[in-house]
Amino acid sequence: MGAPEAADPSLIPDFPWPDLVGWTAIFGYLKVEANYRLLSDNLLDRSHETYVHEGTIGNAVRQTIADYPPKVTQEGNQVSAHREMNGIHPPPLFSLALGSDKPINRWQTAIWLSPCYNQTYAGVDQVDEDPSAARESRILHLLTPETERTT
Repeated sequence: MGAPEAADPSLIPDFPWPDLVGWTAIFGYLKVEANYRLLSDNLLDRSHETYVHEGTIGNAVRQTIADYPPKVTQEGNQVSAHREMNGIHPPPLFSLALGSDKPINRWQTAIWLSPCYNQTYAGVDQVDEDPSAARESRILHLLTPETERTT
């Protein structure tokens, strides 16, 4: 995957969450029959949650994530897409986690660091709830191309 002497360890992003007190880390491996660039595109565009994850974190019944356009920024070889969805009906998994069907405020920031680092910061709280009670998650996908058609 390149010349070892060309590697610059200072360019490796920091992701300390697996070791933080109060956070739970879940690790896994998934082979995907697709090029890593398609996966990166999918992970940066969180609107796919509406349809691909409809029974958990998506909610096509009430409104789609695409109804809330992201603010996209680029700095160097990093692209970020941030969106906020305030006062929306919670998707099934959030209703379960919050123990309520009351409206929520939801936010997410997808970060792509070329070529294959994909991270999502996500959070949710109930409308009129103290923001310090928000539930947050960090989702990290590190994509490794296997072939032109598998990752």
